[in-house]
Amino acid sequence: TDASYHTPIFYQVWAEKANQSNDLFADMVNASRTYFQASVSEEWGNQDTGLVPDMSTFDGEPYDKGSGDHQEFRYDAWRVIAMVASDLEWFGKDEAGTWAVEFANKYLQFFYDEGIDSYGSLYTLNGTCTSTTHSAGLVAMNAVGALASTEPVAYEFVDELWDLAIPTGEGRYYNGMLYMWALLFVSGDFKAYV
Repeated sequence: TDASYHTPIFYQVWAEKANQSNDLFADMVNASRTYFQASVSEEWGNQDTGLVPDMSTFDGEPYDKGSGDHQEFRYDAWRVIAMVASDLEWFGKDEAGTWAVEFANKYLQFFYDEGIDSYGSLYTLNGTCTSTTHSAGLVAMNAVGALASTEPVAYEFVDELWDLAIPTGEGRYYNGMLYMWALLFVSGDFKAYV
């Protein structure tokens, strides 16, 4: 599975408001929250970084479907921090008590230590940088992650988003969509109307 496709914030809305399959959506919420937690483990070598793989099995084990490096922290994995933080922000749901906050704190501290205005965009799960490009999309998602963090460095990730130029050039579609989504979230204008 692709971790970024697990969207408990939307499943929760559907579980509460759909005209059918409400129990299925509620099960999907719980499965996604459990899956996120399983994706960070000493067994996968990412317990100190919080970096999750692009692709993994449903028990969180990093998986490369043969197309190269998807068992590492890559483009789709950028969105996981936003999914975890937005779930906590919208619904206050954190099945492990403090897991989402601890995850956000660990994850953001990793990037802060890499350099708030210069961290790379692709990493191995244990934190080795494989691309030094400082990508607007990752900056945007990390700012959303600040919603779940209790650490003072979280504010610097939001400042980094506010100071970011609108993405242009190669990659502007993906980076631009993440940028727009992050602005809506961090400003408080992306809401669950339920």
